[in-house]
Amino acid sequence: MNLFVIGDLLGVIGEILLAYTVVRVHHRILEDKKIDKKVLSSISHEQVLAGVAMILIFGGFVVRTL
Repeated sequence: MNLFVIGDLLGVIGEILLAYTVVRVHHRILEDKKIDKKVLSSISHEQVLAGVAMILIFGGFVVRTL
């Protein structure tokens, strides 16, 4: 395993951790339910997009290491 792959792996782990943190914050806001329905709906859509982003980040890493 060369240094490029190790650096790339560390970057991907950092990006996924950041995306996961955003999803957790949104989840906590959704549970609180002190915000109007329009904002709650927007947060739900952002959670889905964050999940897709994590999958794409991981997929991109797999493709780059092949």
